[in-house]
Formats: sequence, C-alpha cells, structure tokens
Amino acid sequence: MARPAIRTLAFAIAISLVIFGASCSGGGSGGGGGGTPPPTSTLIRANITGVNTSFLSSFGLIGLTYTVTGPPSAVYNTDHSYAVGASPTFASASDVPQGLANQVNTGNPSAGVAQTQTMNLVLPSAASGNGTGEVTSSPNTFWWYAYADLGFFSTTVEFQVLPSSTGLTGIPSIAGGIGSGISYPGAPSQASSSSSGAGGANGAGDPAATGAPAGSSGGRAGHTATSVRGGSAPNSSGLNVLVAGGYTGASSPNAFDTMDRFGFDSNSFSHSVAFSGSMISGPLQRAHHASAFFIDPSNGAIKVLATGGADDGDLGNATVEHATGNVYGFSPTEAVSSVSNSMVGGARVDHSACWVPSNQVVILGGCSNGLALNTIEHYDPVTNSFFQPANLVAGGSASLGAAMERCDHETVLLADGRVFVAGGYNPSNITPMPCLIYDPSSGDTATADGGATQLVLRDHTATRMANGWVLIVGGRNTITGNLVSTARVYKPETDSFSDEISVDEARAMHTATLLGDKNVLVTGGMVNTAGGGTSFTTSAQVFTVDGSTAGFTAVTIFDALNEARGEHSATATDSGAVFVIGGRNDVGGGMNFLDSIEFFAFSNDVPTVASAMTAVSTKVSQVTPGGATMNINVDVTDAEQDGGYVIIRYRALPSGLWNSATIICQSPSTSSVTDYPNMMVTPGSFAFTWDYAADGVATGTDVEIEIIPVGAVIGSPLRLVGKAQ
Repeated sequence: MARPAIRTLAFAIAISLVIFGASCSGGGSGGGGGGTPPPTSTLIRANITGVNTSFLSSFGLIGLTYTVTGPPSAVYNTDHSYAVGASPTFASASDVPQGLANQVNTGNPSAGVAQTQTMNLVLPSAASGNGTGEVTSSPNTFWWYAYADLGFFSTTVEFQVLPSSTGLTGIPSIAGGIGSGISYPGAPSQASSSSSGAGGANGAGDPAATGAPAGSSGGRAGHTATSVRGGSAPNSSGLNVLVAGGYTGASSPNAFDTMDRFGFDSNSFSHSVAFSGSMISGPLQRAHHASAFFIDPSNGAIKVLATGGADDGDLGNATVEHATGNVYGFSPTEAVSSVSNSMVGGARVDHSACWVPSNQVVILGGCSNGLALNTIEHYDPVTNSFFQPANLVAGGSASLGAAMERCDHETVLLADGRVFVAGGYNPSNITPMPCLIYDPSSGDTATADGGATQLVLRDHTATRMANGWVLIVGGRNTITGNLVSTARVYKPETDSFSDEISVDEARAMHTATLLGDKNVLVTGGMVNTAGGGTSFTTSAQVFTVDGSTAGFTAVTIFDALNEARGEHSATATDSGAVFVIGGRNDVGGGMNFLDSIEFFAFSNDVPTVASAMTAVSTKVSQVTPGGATMNINVDVTDAEQDGGYVIIRYRALPSGLWNSATIICQSPSTSSVTDYPNMMVTPGSFAFTWDYAADGVATGTDVEIEIIPVGAVIGSPLRLVGKAQ
C-alpha cells in the first residue's frame, strides 16, 4: 500500500473525475499532448478510453478501459500502475481478487468484474484501414483494487497503462492528472469482511484437539496471532495466520487448548492441533500466554513458540499456571510439538516473548501466583529447549532487579538487536516503571534514558516503526485505572522519549500493527463513553512519522471495523493485508466473545534485497576504535516503492550460531554515512558497515551474512558468504 498524501478522512466524499492525456514524448492517442509519433513499425501504445467508479465507494474498485494500438500480430504485455498526488513515481496496481470479483458480480450481474490478462496478448492480424498499417485491440478493462493500494485516506491519483513488446517502444496512456485526476475518497466503510470460525476448529483435522472449551459460543479473546509460512509445506505460498490459545466466556476453566491456522485462500480455520506439555500430561489450555515467531534453521519456515499462560482468562479462577512451551510448524507435517523442558524460571503469565537475530526467543518477566517476576530466559530452536544465558547465570542470577519486576508489559526488537521493554506493573507494588533495554548478546540490561521516563501503563501497545523508533500508544494507568489518551515514541539514536501528544481517543486493550507502507494501524480497544463509563470501539487510528516535535501524526478513522472489539488480534501477512480476529465487546450488557474475522485487504509486498557484489569480502578503508570494519552492499527493490527495514545477522562458518551484526553506520552509497544505523531502506543501493571485530570475529574468518528485509512481516533473506577482512 503506497503511502498516499494525508488530506482528510472521506468515507462519503463525492467523487470527481477528469481524464486527460498527460504529455509524453511521441504523443499519439496513448499519451495525449500531440506531436508526430515515431514510425508505427517501432511503436506500441495504449489509450485509456473510460473510467468506471461505480464500485469505488462500496468495494474500493476502479475499472479502467483501454485499447492497445501497434503493428499487426504483435505479442505484447501490459503493465498497470498508479502515482499518488504529485509523486512522479508509479507503483504496481493491484488487480481485483477473484473472490471480490465474484462478490460484486453476484450483486450486480451485469458488472462484468474480472481479473485481467496481462501477458502474451496478441494484436489483430488485419490492419485497421486507417492508412498507418496499425491495428487496435478490442477494449479491455483492468479492475484496479484501489483500496488495497491507497488505504484509508482520500487523495488524487494518476493511473497508467503501459504496453511492452520485444523490439517495440511502449508509449503509456495516463488517466487523471496532478490536481485534477481520479479522486479516491478513502477506504469504503465496509472494506472488511467477516467469517465465522475465530473461536477454533473444534477438533477439525486432529482427533486430539478439543477446540473451544465446553459450553463455549466459539468466540475468543486474549489469544496471540502470528503470520506464518512454510518451505515446501501445505499452503506455503498462501496467507496464513496462526492463532494460539485465548479464552471465552464459558464456565471456568475457559481457555482454549489449540493452535489454529487461518488460511486466507480457504477463508476458514484449516487445521486445529492441541497443545501438549512435556511436564504436564494431556492438552494444555493457554490464556495470558506469550507467543513469538522464529525461523526453522532446517528449511527457513516461520514457526511459532507459545509459552506459559493459565487455564482460565480470569487468573483468579485459574487452577493451573504453565511453565511449558509448544512449537507450531508447517513441515515436515503440520503439527504442534512440545519444548523439551519447562521454563527455567517456572510458570509465567502476562509475560512477553520476543524473537532476536540469534534466532532465539527472549522470554521476559511476567507473574506467577500473583507475584511479579524479574527473570529472563531464552528459547533455542536448535536444542528445542529453554535456558538461562551463561552471561546472566555467571553473574550469580538471571535476576534483573526490582526495576524488572513486572507483568503486562510490551517488548520490541530494536534496530541494533537489543530488546526494549515498555510499561507493565508489579501487582504487589504498583509504582511508575522505567523502560528497560536488554542486550541478548551480552546479557546486560539498562534503563532507557537513564530511567528518567517512568511509565504507568498496562494494556497498551509498543510497536517498532520502520525508522527504528518505538511507538507507545494508549493503555490503562496502572495507578488510577483511567484510560490513557496519549502516545509517544522512544528514539534509540538519542536514548530519549518524545513529548506525549493527545491522540483524540483514550483506549486500552487495542492492537497496533506495522503496515507495509511504514505507518502503524491501531484498531479497536476499550474507550471512554459520554456517560462516564467505558465501551469497546469500531474506530482505528493511523500513525505516520513526520517532522513534528512528537515525531508522528495520528489520524482517527471512525467505523473502521464492522464490530466493536478489544482483546483481539490484528496481524499483517505476506501480502500486506491485515487480519483482525476475535476479541470481545460489551454488546448486550455483558461480555460478548466474537468469532468473526475482519480483514483490511492492503496490498503491499515485503521489500526484496539482492547482492550488489559477489561476496561480503569488500574491505572498507575506515577503521574504528572497535576494530576492523567491512561493508555489506545490497540493492533494495519494492513494488510499491515504499521500502521497509532490514535485519542483518552473521555466523562463522562452517557451523557457528547466528548473532546480530554490529552495524555502526549505513549509507545509500559508500560516499556518505548516517549518524545512526536505523536499518530503514527504500528502493536503491545501500552500504551497511559491520564492525566485525566488535562482535569478536577475527580478520580472515569465513562468515555467512544474512540480510532479512521486513515490510509488514519478515521477508525472504539474502545470504552472502565471504571473509571478514
């Protein structure tokens, strides 16, 4: 989803449309602007003849009809792209999904909405008789899924059709234009759709799975949801969200004991498999647990680790708190397995789990039997076990002190591989909490900004933005219980926090999701009502980085969801689409658990990285106090032209473990560097300077370096092999 210029929210703005030809070299009917065209034997051009906005306000679709003119029998392809506002850069336009086309045609039998053939088209063999020797194709209509590319905000766009054929010069046709183009009114109010089944598969696909708790309506809240993919496994190329645990309103215990995969292609929960515990026999019910992805070292598939939790959504009713973990994976078969041991620190609830570039999962804090924990441990997928890092244990304890005693906090991976800890509280001693930064490579923990900023937050969100900042939104004041209506960012490059700013609505129990266009989408949650109470909301907010003192701008979108909800999940997938699953609200006067699934069909692929050199052994003349350095040069491409960020890690060959690479600077070219390596990238060439000596790598060591692009989700890595020199 390319980032449009933010002007005004417009769910019901009248659409104005002016089509004119944009001037381009060669003129002709394809570009407007007049002039004598080149010889027709070398020319193939498009001509947009009409724009259909009948389904724009209801489905986010724009139909663009065009013809292609060129030499008889020419074989050609067509490219469809768009530009936003005054931008000169065109991005690839999304074709209508077949399911949406079927939906439109069912309600409008004469609509004729369909996906468009773009490859290996053939012009007629007979000349048109116009004296030029050219022929013109029959009209073709491209149904542009504009909502997927443009998102929530109104803007003006240009649309371009560009034909291409071997040996011919393609001339585009452009509809719209700067200042008077196609007016996009913002996302349609019914842009999301629902599907029954968020409550679980009730054992479908595995006779051992029990699915929803007995007596459950099928809805769930308090679950975790993670985008997953497999190597050669089932649905490896589809959009899949793995939902783990959660609870419902049934009688105690009321937690779910399954991991359920929702597949976008099948629009249903495709498989349900039971948790199992190595220390406790039988299926385990998990609520108030924590989950995180990791990379399968054998095949690169994305797997999910679920840890701890309790068998009831109300911890006061919980009969068992868990110290175990389970791993979900696609291959070699889709299944859930047990971690080989229990967590070293014992049972935990309301803790956090965060993947780090060593491909381990950091498990931090939480509560046990009502007491806040101050311990930390790791999960290692190589050994399938929990352990306390030696550099913590060697110091006498894995304890991080009273400042760490917290649950209901949030953890975020920073650009340099450290883990940022925000908010939380100690039920036995509710006081303001400093934010923490944990370094998994050294075992060191420090307070952010020297502990000057103290937070009193729970039920908030903390999200790493593409530029490396951490956005903290809303929550509940742990001392007063009031909902919080402010947001702020933590800036690692200066170890400082921005000023808090008001974000219109106080909210807690919401979600925050990094989008492929670098914005952050906040959905739902609990908000204050006019009568002094609280209720759940259908609204959303979009946070965009800007140059203000706060560092961001927040815009509210009303009725972004079909159903008010909180304690739900909102998970981005490989395509950039966001699934909103389950949750609860207070419709009808009591807790109502939702089994509906809504999605925002944003289209924004993960950036790709390619090597700008044959190996990583390019020597850099710069020598820093930390020791020798070398450059890692990559080329970044992105269909939407908005980029993302990268994670860089390394291992010594032949069998060393992965570690986060210490990147001391980055630059678009080798002639300049930035002051702080925030790892953010846009399409183009980048050089990242690795201080390998600081990581304990000796000159001449054979190394493998992995550059992982991240958009809305983690992407496919680029691996380079060479010597540290």
